[in-house]
Amino acid sequence: MTKRFCDLCEKEIHNLQETYRVCVESNASIYASNPDIVDVIVDVGEICPACAKRIHQTVQDLKLDGLVCGAKMDGGQCE
Repeated sequence: MTKRFCDLCEKEIHNLQETYRVCVESNASIYASNPDIVDVIVDVGEICPACAKRIHQTVQDLKLDGLVCGAKMDGGQCE
């Protein structure tokens, strides 16, 4: 039996059905003529539920920060 480990925290994943994958991509198609633009910024294949939850919470926090920042915009700068 092959053991699987989280690509982020390296803890063993006991139930393969509880793995997650995270991929953050750029909108590279609009920059197709620029070879310096990378299509995939982050691609993590196997993530445990705890790390997936942390990533989800971080994204939600970033969204909230963006909403708060957008509401406080003053002269193009966030306070």
